[in-house]
Amino acid sequence: MRRMTISDRENERFNDLRLKEVGGTLSEAEQVELAAIMQTRLQASDEFLDVVVARVRQTHDNLQQRLSHYQAESEALATLLLQQEQLVSDATQWLTEFDRRNQHIQQIYTQLTGETLLPA
Repeated sequence: MRRMTISDRENERFNDLRLKEVGGTLSEAEQVELAAIMQTRLQASDEFLDVVVARVRQTHDNLQQRLSHYQAESEALATLLLQQEQLVSDATQWLTEFDRRNQHIQQIYTQLTGETLLPA
C-alpha cells in the first residue's frame, strides 16, 4: 500500500491556501495549486480506502468461511447427539424388556419349583 505522508510544510501550505480560499483572497495560481493538492490528497485517500475495503472484504470472506465451517460442524454434532439420544432410548427399551422377561422367568420358576430364583 502506498502511503502518502504529508510534511508539516505541505500541511501548512494547504491550510494557508484553504484560509485564503475561505477569505476570498485566493489568487488564480493558488486556486490551481490548492486544486492540485486536494486532488493528490483525494487520490491518496481513494487508494488508502481501496486497500482498507479490500482488507475488510478479505476479513469478511474469512469470517464467512469460518462461520460455514462452524455451522456444518454444529449440524454434524446435532446429528450425532440425536443418534446418541436414540441409542440411549433403544438401550433403555432393551433393558426394560430384559427386566420384564427376567421377572417373567423368575415367576414361572417360582410357580414350578416353589423356590425363588436367585440372580447370578
